[in-house]
Amino acid sequence: MSEKDPEQRKFLRIIDANLNRAGEAARVVEDCARFVLDHAGLANLAKSLRHRLRLSAEKLNVPTESLLEARDTERDVGTSLVGETERRRGNLAEILRANFRRLQQSLRVLEEYSKVLSGADAAIFEGIRYDSYTLEKRFASPPEKPAVLGDKPLMVLIGGGPVDETVATAARVLAGGCRLIELREKTMPDGECLALARELRELTRDAGALLIVNDRVDVARASDADGVHLGLDDLPIEEARRILGPSKLIGLTAHSIAELEDAEARGADYIGVGTMFASPTKPDLEVKGPAELIPAAAKCPVPCYAIGGINRTNIDVLLNAGATRAAVGSAVTRAKDVAAETTWYLRSLGI
Repeated sequence: MSEKDPEQRKFLRIIDANLNRAGEAARVVEDCARFVLDHAGLANLAKSLRHRLRLSAEKLNVPTESLLEARDTERDVGTSLVGETERRRGNLAEILRANFRRLQQSLRVLEEYSKVLSGADAAIFEGIRYDSYTLEKRFASPPEKPAVLGDKPLMVLIGGGPVDETVATAARVLAGGCRLIELREKTMPDGECLALARELRELTRDAGALLIVNDRVDVARASDADGVHLGLDDLPIEEARRILGPSKLIGLTAHSIAELEDAEARGADYIGVGTMFASPTKPDLEVKGPAELIPAAAKCPVPCYAIGGINRTNIDVLLNAGATRAAVGSAVTRAKDVAAETTWYLRSLGI
């Protein structure tokens, strides 16, 4: 069909109307989780669904201009057809029920009418619709809220050495007062990594601290870690959410302002922002530095941890730029007195 075809124009009107309707309903659900339930996990699931809806719209093979051109709100006979029940909501449950219905019905319409568009994949909308059913069920019985990062400005990255050494280092970091540890093991066999994560899980739980596993969603789930940190080339956050559920933390990496904004839009619970300074662990990454990244991170509503080459000689540069959180690796773990060094960084960050 040609976009100038009157029949095609009608299809585009339907698609445009239902994209708007679905997006509006998803926003109502997300705001309920954020501002009424105060539940970051559910809010991130709703935000992720809304983000997927936007990406799906971009894959329809229809320019935005064509959808806008087909829109005709003034002559839409449906704008005046508002049922009495639409004008009233008795409670929060009714608001959620109405907007989940609107979301799911709109997705079904998009699924059907996108089939007439050349190159469109109707299954994308089908998948989002099924996920909306699961999300509605979770709202009906909200899971435990995810761990809070408000009082944890320091994240210490451990791993890469012998298992006994990693465990001992973790114990010293905890003794120094840090309550957020990330296990980074890039090459350790799965079984060994899981055993190590479980041991660290017991240590952190006893200390009232959080454990994050880098990259490996399966290990994070099997060890009952508090969350996972994903790089740009790791499993998509949407899939990680399905595996871990809404009660776990998921962190994303951002090396630029655009990636920072994208990570926030995709529903990250926290974001590792860098590279701040030259780092021996990732020498190939471009150093953007605090002057560019920290002001952007400060505007982000999601907790942001400055990362990359941070040590005693440059942390003041971070703090002067406005940083309030930092992720530190070898500067702590290779110190002569790990516990004392951990305490020093916590005090630098105001703890």
